[in-house]
Amino acid sequence: MLVILVVSFCLQAAAPWYVTGEYHFSVLAVCGVNPEGTRLWYSGVDSAERVRAGKAYEAALGVTKLLTENIPQSILQIAMMRETGANNMVYLSVALSLLMAFKSFVIGVQFFCSSEYADRGRGHEELREDE
Repeated sequence: MLVILVVSFCLQAAAPWYVTGEYHFSVLAVCGVNPEGTRLWYSGVDSAERVRAGKAYEAALGVTKLLTENIPQSILQIAMMRETGANNMVYLSVALSLLMAFKSFVIGVQFFCSSEYADRGRGHEELREDE
């Protein structure tokens, strides 16, 4: 359980930095700042690059949290429930948790498959071709 926690924590800190290239998104992830709230906060900024970075942060954590936190936690929760014989409300809790995590995962995958993510850095390549 501790290994899952540490690996999940490290991957959730590394993913936003890798996707956005900005370390402060890793700090936000480690501090537990809500990715959807961060995207809304950055939507008021004039810079299109900042808005894209906020969306990339949300997408990175949506994908990473499902794979490193929600699925392992659900597996451990169900295994513990089978040992202790808890009631069926735990199954409902696990199902709702996975459903909400899957929603964030889909939003993340949609962002990574979009042209908005694929076009990142294209301006620099066009400048090099002109020279």
